[in-house]
Amino acid sequence: MPQLSYRLLRRQRAKRGACMPVEETKQEIGTLINQVSAGEIRLPEIQRGYVWKPTQVAKLVDSLYRGYPSGSLLFWRTTEVPETREMAVGTTPGSSPLPPLFLLDGQQRLTSLHRVFTDALEAQIVFNVETEVFQNQSAATANDARWIKVHDVLRKDADLFEIHAKLLEAGVRTGSTELGRRLSRLAGISQRKFYMEILTDFGYDEVAQIFVRVNSGRALKTSDLALVTLSARWPGVLEKLQDEADHWAHHHYRDLDIMFLTRALTGAVLGRGLSTWSHSRLAAATDEELEQGLAHRQAGAAPPGPPPPAESADHEQRAHPVPHLAAAADRAAGRASACAIGRRDERRDPLLVSPRRSPQPLQRLDRHPSRPGHPGRP
Repeated sequence: MPQLSYRLLRRQRAKRGACMPVEETKQEIGTLINQVSAGEIRLPEIQRGYVWKPTQVAKLVDSLYRGYPSGSLLFWRTTEVPETREMAVGTTPGSSPLPPLFLLDGQQRLTSLHRVFTDALEAQIVFNVETEVFQNQSAATANDARWIKVHDVLRKDADLFEIHAKLLEAGVRTGSTELGRRLSRLAGISQRKFYMEILTDFGYDEVAQIFVRVNSGRALKTSDLALVTLSARWPGVLEKLQDEADHWAHHHYRDLDIMFLTRALTGAVLGRGLSTWSHSRLAAATDEELEQGLAHRQAGAAPPGPPPPAESADHEQRAHPVPHLAAAADRAAGRASACAIGRRDERRDPLLVSPRRSPQPLQRLDRHPSRPGHPGRP
């Protein structure tokens, strides 16, 4: 399927005479953080988990500090009650009486900023007042007076005059006026505004398609499309897959992640591996076909036993469920798509051993009895 942007989709709908119901507005970052905490901004089930690393969070804060463009946010307002998933902000959102906005694009940025503003352990971003560099907190920065926590400046009760005085007393080499300017610019991040687009009057199926096309500018992958299509077609399935992936991870089989399980489920339902047309077939699948596919795929995974001690000599010989799960998907799909994943991961993990047939011995042509004039011919 071609890569169609959200704006191109709007132009196509306009040519067909269809109005694209969308609101355009701006909102301060501080207000957005409060909305997340109050439960006024939530994630639909089609969103994947939080994946940003501390270095990416530091770069985002640096961009906001310098006034660089930081992208827009895409939301969905609906009267439906879609399946949701919790944002990885480390706190339980409040119960707002207002209808929530569902975040379609910008999860990584908004979650990262919420973590910085609320002083989450995974987002201890610090700022060097002399070099104007941002990075994650370390033992070295914690003992260096030139580095201050971004949260200490962004929190609501922050006293910039007190922070300014302490830095000068600590002997930082930045002049008083310039130091005050840098602290004010850092504190001003909470007043920076994100451009927002809010979709209204859309069904879940169409929102799922928009999400796949515009989410963070990622290239469209068949596994991503299958995951979103399954969510739109079968609400609650992502939670089932995530629970199963967490179960395998708990038993030290982290390669059985949600994307692997999605590919295996799709193969079991469609009778073949993923392709660019898989999403339309998945959308047309009946409830019975989806249930049978899920049962067939689950039947291919052998329940794991408790892992042996790390020092055990037979640890590397322990049976891994990937071959069984991959084989089940292959039998349903009629091709080796799932096994290909096992062969790819085999290079990284010696525990992943894909089932292969033993090679047949090759016959030498000069020994073949059917060749005319051959010495072995009767």
